[in-house]
Amino acid sequence: MSDPKPRGALERDIAAGDLGAARRRLASYIRSVGFSAEMCERIARISVMMRDPAEAGRWYFAIDSSDPEAEGAISVFVESCGGG
Repeated sequence: MSDPKPRGALERDIAAGDLGAARRRLASYIRSVGFSAEMCERIARISVMMRDPAEAGRWYFAIDSSDPEAEGAISVFVESCGGG
């Protein structure tokens, strides 16, 4: 996120514990500017914090991440899509 206003709002959402708003804000950012591996990983990490492994896996699936949660989350995502 190059624009400091959205980044500030994102950090305020996270600090306030409003992870759903933070995740929506990042997804909206991706829709408006295009793919960003960094932002996908942030959404995945927020989803992990929200205890939403399927959503985390959805975002981890799109990127190459070394996060320890990535492989398990991707498996949950693939199973939720009928795969696996």
